[in-house]
Amino acid sequence: MDDPLMDGQELEAIPLETTRLQLGPVPGAVREGWGVHGVISLASGDLHVAAALVRLTRRGVDGSMILTDVLSATTDERFRQVLFTPGLVSLEAQAVEEDIDARLPGWVPGLKRMALKRHARDVDGLPARAQGVAIDQTGVRLAAAPFAVSGAGVLFAHDHGRHAMRITLPMGAGRALEGELALPEGALSTTMQGGTAQTAPALTLAGKVIGRAVGGQLWFDRVWGGRDAAPGPIGGERFAVTLGATWHLLLTRAEGETEGQAVLFEAGEPVDLPSGFRAEAAESWTSPATGRRYPVGWTLSVPDLELTARLTTQTPDQEIALPGTWPVWHGVTVLEGDLSGHPMAGHARVTQRGTPGRARR
Repeated sequence: MDDPLMDGQELEAIPLETTRLQLGPVPGAVREGWGVHGVISLASGDLHVAAALVRLTRRGVDGSMILTDVLSATTDERFRQVLFTPGLVSLEAQAVEEDIDARLPGWVPGLKRMALKRHARDVDGLPARAQGVAIDQTGVRLAAAPFAVSGAGVLFAHDHGRHAMRITLPMGAGRALEGELALPEGALSTTMQGGTAQTAPALTLAGKVIGRAVGGQLWFDRVWGGRDAAPGPIGGERFAVTLGATWHLLLTRAEGETEGQAVLFEAGEPVDLPSGFRAEAAESWTSPATGRRYPVGWTLSVPDLELTARLTTQTPDQEIALPGTWPVWHGVTVLEGDLSGHPMAGHARVTQRGTPGRARR
């Protein structure tokens, strides 16, 4: 992609520091996650892929979740698995009970028990209502030296000698992506609700699917949180936008807000855009599995880039149907608009998380 920002425009931005990637487990962390998402190119066309491994530990209970999502950019081809352990179900139930006690301390005990039983029945029925969702007894496995994290066919393993990460992602129909992801020297680090998140966009992927060479670019995300970290997904929205081979945007905002922070990555180097961004929902979708209502289309503006665009989704059904109050919408969207007077197109991975622990009354 050409440099439209340099077309007679002075860009005011604040360089941001990067930190060394924290791949291995963090001592004392109660929540840890590793994830990738992006586009890989096959002879049959491009695929949007995402995978994540998450571990939670709280009050002596361990839980984990494994996500794999593959969506063709041109056909109806799709593979999705959302696996979680019984421990994750127990942790979510803890959060719901604490939420009830905090919001409604005067509830009659019998009514509270009824509410919790109804909630438990709803969670038990989730695998029957949501495609690809199942209980997994094994969960996420970790190795510290050398670092590796795996589960249900997903693998992230550090190759110290090559400063790279070996990855394996199941893709359905007996296929799997096996490849190597080049790691950067540093990543953008941000703090949030008692935790830390690291993000590195557009890492080069070289790999094979059924013996055939494939390439692509993947974002890598790493999160962890200590004692004060929220037990489940953190409320808010995140737009990971790809404008070209070397131009990427990370847009984040808190739950319920219209505006948020905008970070531009130019060839992997992050800068803060002082005016932030604004996004407004243009259409919505209600999940038949969880009853949650999500925005699935947006109008977007980033003033410092003179960017105005619209995000639309290929399919609205991109919910990660986690137990009870923890579902997440993690969807691929197409971006079309105007950047500094130039027509442009791209794509974005949008993540929407609600506040954990909000049980139905």
